[in-house]
Amino acid sequence: MASGSTSMHSVEELEPLLAASKINLPNLLPEVQCILFADDYASEDTMLMEVTEEMISQLENGATLSVRGTTEDSAVLCTESATFEVKLREVSNALLVSPDVKTAACLDSAAPRTVTEKHIQYTHGGFLELRPLVPRCARAKHLLEEAPFTGLEFEFETEIGKKFTLEELLETVQSSRQELRQYLATTINTCEIDGKIRLLPHSYVHKLTERVLGWAAANSLPWESIPDYEASSALLELEPESVMRDFFWPKFSEKIGDTLRLLPDAIARTYAAVYLSAGDKTRCDQFQDWWRKTVPSVLSVDFREELLYGLAYKTEKETPAAYIYLAVEDLPTEPDKRFRRLFQERKKWPRDELVAYLSGTLTGSDTVEKLLTKFTKTITMDGNAFLISLSLI
Repeated sequence: MASGSTSMHSVEELEPLLAASKINLPNLLPEVQCILFADDYASEDTMLMEVTEEMISQLENGATLSVRGTTEDSAVLCTESATFEVKLREVSNALLVSPDVKTAACLDSAAPRTVTEKHIQYTHGGFLELRPLVPRCARAKHLLEEAPFTGLEFEFETEIGKKFTLEELLETVQSSRQELRQYLATTINTCEIDGKIRLLPHSYVHKLTERVLGWAAANSLPWESIPDYEASSALLELEPESVMRDFFWPKFSEKIGDTLRLLPDAIARTYAAVYLSAGDKTRCDQFQDWWRKTVPSVLSVDFREELLYGLAYKTEKETPAAYIYLAVEDLPTEPDKRFRRLFQERKKWPRDELVAYLSGTLTGSDTVEKLLTKFTKTITMDGNAFLISLSLI
């Protein structure tokens, strides 16, 4: 490699140099590139980062890449729809960066023999590697807990904390925009009210469902078939329009033609969340008795333990048996930490019950089956299959 002050080699000078190196000139492509350090060479001014073809295409179309988090967080890079951990990967050979070196595919094999100068702008001993990462959305829930929405009647009567827009959440939450929207829509109960994302506590959601059921009964509307035009104006004098339009109806009903049908299981689960979250442990017989007396009989929802999956689990050996409140949104997002916590709670899990607690832990090409294979092993006890932690074997 030459320095910036060295004269460029001519074709005539090249032949003896190649002969001394035992390289046959006919085996080379016509253009020989002479590598020199540029006069403005600076090795510390840039950092190389590995990106995918999809990222390049997105950047060329005007998209941006964002580094998110606080100064105390490890680096995370986000596209519009994916989150990546950023790690410095060292290499044994120096990486040379030049803006104009050509690859073989870019050279004309029929061109006349020439020698050209190419300049190295930077050298690096490593690069930033991107690894798919489960978005760290739990911080959004903690931030939103500063100002939960408990009803219009309480907005000006109690002192509440800071309210956040989606953009303000993205300033510190280590997640892509699309993944954060998904988390806010499916993992926790939230709604945008007057431009701010608000957390809707279990108690408020429970009150909201009771108001809707009461409104339907008062207007002689069967819960299985509520006309669209009736639903669009429901409770507007009591609740923000966005709560009904963007939260309640999408989450607790399904559209059938021009009508909406309430989802009994989803509504019954809101009742269970309020009751179970009030304490860490609830006796099973007491809870099931409460269920029979409290869940609206009009919905005809008989108690089934699968309705509690992802919300609570049953103790294994305790007498009398009890349900332990453990909401999926309160668990770590990283798969290894999620499994560690779950097996600290319970030594063995029925498969379906454990899978319900894996929501929000998949990245890239991961699947539930891959995670189960990596972290668990199946055993059979008394004819029933259970999953146990591989780390305990």
